[in-house]
Amino acid sequence: MPAKKRTAPQEFKINDHLPTLHIDDIYLVHRTDKMNFIRLIVTLPDINSEQARIMISDEDLHRIIDNLCLWTSYYPKIPSKSKKKVTKKS
Repeated sequence: MPAKKRTAPQEFKINDHLPTLHIDDIYLVHRTDKMNFIRLIVTLPDINSEQARIMISDEDLHRIIDNLCLWTSYYPKIPSKSKKKVTKKS
């Protein structure tokens, strides 16, 4: 049975009740099943506080990194393995 082709949703629903997080550090653990575990950390005067935990596939993480590089004009020396084309929107 062929795998389902992933398509982008037709609309983007915004959740106005989510808090905006300030992040000082990111911890990433790459797993052997092509998934990544990400912890977002904020540094406070007397403690480091975990703000979020995220599981994300290699492909989606590469796409996010491509977008971050594009918007910050910072490109690492090793190119991404992402298959999706990233375009900057003005």
